[in-house]
Amino acid sequence: MILIFLLLTQLSIGSMITLLAVPLHETGRGYFRFTSLTSLFLLGIAFFLWSYPLVTWQELLSGYGAILFTNWTGRTLLLLVVYTLLVLLCFFVLTPERPSLSRKLLGASVLAGILVLICLAMVYRNQLGLGLWWENLLFPGNFLTSALLLGSASFAMVLGHWYLVTPDLSIDPLRSLSLLFIGSLILRLVLILLTLGLYWTEGETGRQLLEILLNLKGYGVFFWFRLLFGLLAPLACSYMIWETVKIRSTQSATGMLYVTMLFVLAGELLARFLLFVTKIPV
Repeated sequence: MILIFLLLTQLSIGSMITLLAVPLHETGRGYFRFTSLTSLFLLGIAFFLWSYPLVTWQELLSGYGAILFTNWTGRTLLLLVVYTLLVLLCFFVLTPERPSLSRKLLGASVLAGILVLICLAMVYRNQLGLGLWWENLLFPGNFLTSALLLGSASFAMVLGHWYLVTPDLSIDPLRSLSLLFIGSLILRLVLILLTLGLYWTEGETGRQLLEILLNLKGYGVFFWFRLLFGLLAPLACSYMIWETVKIRSTQSATGMLYVTMLFVLAGELLARFLLFVTKIPV
């Protein structure tokens, strides 16, 4: 259940991040409301799958200071509530008629979501990490890039379908999200290579973890499947996506984005599994 919780939470936050790359005045209020509602739906499912911490509402109301502010789990819970409320406001408030307020509210919700991912990453860094100083950056970076990749892949596909609703929509929003997806995919690959390099240079302990991760007799089969189908296959698809977007073939681009989204979802789910069994964020 914790794997699904992390996947849905990252997808929820990643979906709101993608809205920063889409002009509200071009796509209209409907697309932003759909994305906000989807983010809330994903977060609602994720929240009920999160079995940690087991805190009753009575304990929360009577000792909220100790629970919410003294550890990473409490901060995560607090920020999840703040993020949910901000996304709910986005659903009702975002409109082209109020561009300044809409930008500020969207920016606040994205910031809250990023803080949720950082705190959540630190929860699992303290549980799984070796205590190395650079893991304080590596775990949050992994969670953030995963959210960006999930959000850009999934909601570029959703935006592609939006052209069926508004066929006169400019190609610029789809071009922007396609570029965001390609950039986040490259960033994800670079971070994974950096991660492998850091654990390799850490000495015997780090190399033992890498051997478990890469060896086919260990969990290597899952890692190579994650690399092949979760990163390299989407990278190959990204070229075809970009070429179809350039010629304004939105239906072809949407079809490729749909296949790519499935690859990314499977790859990121495997990545969360590998994190818990090998303690390496990939």
